[in-house]
Amino acid sequence: LAGKRGPLAPASVARNIHALRSFLGYLVDVGLMDANLAAGIVLPARAKSIPHYPEDDACELLLAGTTSPRDKAVIGLMLMGGLRRAEVLAIDIEDISSGCTQLLVHGKGRKERAVPLCPALQTIVGAHLARRGAIRGPLFTRRTGQRMTVTTLTRMFTRLLKTTGLDVA
Repeated sequence: LAGKRGPLAPASVARNIHALRSFLGYLVDVGLMDANLAAGIVLPARAKSIPHYPEDDACELLLAGTTSPRDKAVIGLMLMGGLRRAEVLAIDIEDISSGCTQLLVHGKGRKERAVPLCPALQTIVGAHLARRGAIRGPLFTRRTGQRMTVTTLTRMFTRLLKTTGLDVA
């Protein structure tokens, strides 16, 4: 199959085949066809991709380019702590152990795990906590005091990429 810009990706071909199977299945259900002719079509194999990650120099540049303790803590937790975006946004102050040595992370599938914080990350998170000044609630908030959203984090990260010169777009 080909689209306007050339051959379709395997995922696009599979999506089209699924749509055709569903439509022909409907025609069989309402009695307009005797059998689903698309049932035997083999789907193309999807390529497995390896996640991209920033090099050490880029990580240091990102951390150095942050302007606030909050931004530095967000970026630090993702880079040095290995946390996903949603996990960072879901952290509450109560999830941090005394002394900032460990963090309770609420991951995918309602799973929880304890993440030890390296000394550098302890310092970064501690600086944000000292500036934040609260004892309960979300660790990362917007100016309004509400929990930071994905949009806010994305804008912050995009701005940081541009100011550090790492903007890939």
